[in-house]
Amino acid sequence: MDKFLQDIFVKAKEESGEDSLRKWAEYIAEYLLEEVKYPLSVKTLERYYNGETEPNLEKRNKLAVFLGYSDYREYKAGMQETQPKEEDSEKTGEGKSNKKYRKRIMLLVSLIGILVLGAGYLGYSSGSEDCMIWKEDHYEVTPCEGKAGETKKTLHLLENFRQIEVSDTTTFFRNGKANVWYDKHENELYFFSAPGINPETGKTVKEITDYMINKYVLVD
Repeated sequence: MDKFLQDIFVKAKEESGEDSLRKWAEYIAEYLLEEVKYPLSVKTLERYYNGETEPNLEKRNKLAVFLGYSDYREYKAGMQETQPKEEDSEKTGEGKSNKKYRKRIMLLVSLIGILVLGAGYLGYSSGSEDCMIWKEDHYEVTPCEGKAGETKKTLHLLENFRQIEVSDTTTFFRNGKANVWYDKHENELYFFSAPGINPETGKTVKEITDYMINKYVLVD
């Protein structure tokens, strides 16, 4: 399996949170159908993973969209740009010097980041800022005490982000834009009233689509 396919399945594993090839393939196939309007079977994706066959250029172009590229050529160009180009400089000793310099800079940045985060956490955990915590289907304000699930108060989420129940009478779209968001976990869908992160899974919720409505809501 080439790096292109490896990148695809790695992303599917990270975003789906699943640990099986079948689930990764289902996640990719669902994305392609929803976002690219391109059908690609789960079985075909599994064969790619197992090295039984390889996608042609048309399919590679569609799969590249899953990775955030417009097509396969753009993916290849991006990979070439990230390849190390230090061979010549290392021959003269410049590469090693640059590496040492970069390591020092990274160390310095890390130390500064730790100090900033530490200072922020002291204020955060001492109750000097308002926080919020998820309660069943909504956020509630709570003192900042470092409790599990506690997060910094965000007014937009506090006022608008709710887990909701949906039905065939729900207004899924308003003025052509999504009015409902969802998160799929263990083959179940959770619906929300605004964009954000599902506090139960830590995954960013997605805009509802006609495909998801027809598949999971408008069922007999």
